[in-house]
Amino acid sequence: MSADLLRRAAAKLREHARAASFSDDGWAVDLADSEVTTADGGMMIADTGELTEGRPDASYIALMHPPVALALADWLDAQAQDIANAVFAWQREEEFINKTFGGIGAYTERMFAASIAVARSILREPEETPDAR
Repeated sequence: MSADLLRRAAAKLREHARAASFSDDGWAVDLADSEVTTADGGMMIADTGELTEGRPDASYIALMHPPVALALADWLDAQAQDIANAVFAWQREEEFINKTFGGIGAYTERMFAASIAVARSILREPEETPDAR
């Protein structure tokens, strides 16, 4: 389940990042107007409000430009492959992993907690409760 979750989040990030407008230099912030534009100034991406209230939002939006999303997608895919590798290793070392970590599900949840949390946030899927499994 966890590897699939990460792959779905990576696919969603790639889809949105590739659809977004950006220049080779990413996005920039016009602090005077609280706007996010392509770095070359050719296109406005977002207008976050008047004066200082919108500046933190504009800075954050510019920071998370499409190349960041693509890098996150690559990381999530790599983590998904690591989970698949862990499952393969578990099949060979089932007794050790079960004894040490309480099973492959507990192991992957523990070892990949950060990437699973990122994926759940991207997909807006709540954490599964023990009763839901």
